Amino acid sequence: RGTLPPRAMQRPPSSVVSLSERAFLLTASSEGVRVDGRGLRELRPFTLALGPALGMAEVTLGDTRVLATVSAELVEPYPDRPTEGSFSLNVELSPMASPCFEPGRPSAEAIEMSRAIERALVKSNAVDLEALVVLPGKKVWAVRCDVTALDHCGNLFDASAFAAAAALRHFRKSYVRIHSGDESGTRLEVCPPDVEEPEPLALRNLPLGCSFALLPADESGTEPPLIFVDATEREEAIALGFVSVMLNSAGELCALHKVGGVAVDPAQLRECVAAAEINVRKFSQVLEAAIKALPVIR
Repeated sequence: RGTLPPRAMQRPPSSVVSLSERAFLLTASSEGVRVDGRGLRELRPFTLALGPALGMAEVTLGDTRVLATVSAELVEPYPDRPTEGSFSLNVELSPMASPCFEPGRPSAEAIEMSRAIERALVKSNAVDLEALVVLPGKKVWAVRCDVTALDHCGNLFDASAFAAAAALRHFRKSYVRIHSGDESGTRLEVCPPDVEEPEPLALRNLPLGCSFALLPADESGTEPPLIFVDATEREEAIALGFVSVMLNSAGELCALHKVGGVAVDPAQLRECVAAAEINVRKFSQVLEAAIKALPVIR
């Protein structure tokens, strides 16, 4: 027998740890020690690779690896929002990443992760939907970001949010010429890259994520939970819950997402936000350096 993660994050039995491993992890964590030697607030090493196609970004966080791709197409706007384009984000957790994931319909974890990251990007106005309008009420850009987990070794949320932000920064949409005045009315011409240079998306202060696993401090459950940043898959398997903080490059809180029923007091939440600000700054610095290293799309 083992201990299941919170209901919204449950996985097949292959991700359930044994009682002896759980006891070992809890004993080590209570002493401020992690199996991989990190501190409680320390990130694993991470990398970012952009390309080869525009709007493609691959992120590694420890042994966790995700790939994000951005695409766009011209569509008719929603009737109730004629002066706005649209943005959607989808996270795919396939068996390719881990045997914990099953093929078929998106899992509850994938849907929840997709909605949380998409909501943070849209509600914070990081993606300017009005700038996606080509002809008000007639044609707008529908931007889609697909994030695929390639290797799952813990903390897919942060890796997915980072990859999505990087892919959006790297993406360019086709230039559209508007021809008007003839008998057929207004006509749109989507120009290929060799005719007109593609345009970047209108983005501002993209939020990045920093997630914390809430581990039991003792077997009784009476003590406040221990807070681990960037949990591995084994630490996630014994976690009571998770808190994901999304901040933009200006240090503004854009979203706070919590999974699991364990209580977290305000002091712990403030501690999470303070630690997230430091780690998000590290993600942001790597992203800016990667963009500047590509002068063609600067």
